[in-house]
Amino acid sequence: MYQPVSDAAGSVSKISGHHADACFVPYSNVAAKIHIGGGSTANVYNYVKTIPNSGWVNWKVYISGAASGVKSGYIKGAGLTLTEGGGPYYNMVKTNYSSTNGDSGAPIYRILSGNYIVLGIHKGTFNGYKWFSPVSGINSDLGVFQLKLEKAISNICLIFLVMEEHF
Repeated sequence: MYQPVSDAAGSVSKISGHHADACFVPYSNVAAKIHIGGGSTANVYNYVKTIPNSGWVNWKVYISGAASGVKSGYIKGAGLTLTEGGGPYYNMVKTNYSSTNGDSGAPIYRILSGNYIVLGIHKGTFNGYKWFSPVSGINSDLGVFQLKLEKAISNICLIFLVMEEHF
């Protein structure tokens, strides 16, 4: 598995199924931070592990993409099935934030009372919308769970790099 600059980030040990477009790459050199633009980072406070539902619609969300940087938009649908892009993928989230090629795997998050809360990882653009895999799908498909907040998000993307296996 490679980062956008073609540096090897590690070897894939698991590939997801139908609830996330993700893989598991064991990695330990991470910090509980997320890039928020302008060369700044913020501490990751938590993540949402519930299955997406209609209550998520109209939440303001952010992407911290390797190619496009930090952009925002709103959730337009949650708990949906995406059949394009290698699907079907279940319980996906449809949004209108801006992204571009090279942003796949970027963290999607929201900000509540100044706290950065991870929702999932960017999948891609289909039918005019941007889609992301929720944390619940990553947990379901890969059997991995986020470590303590001290080891939450690395660099610009790939939430699944910093989860631990549970069998």
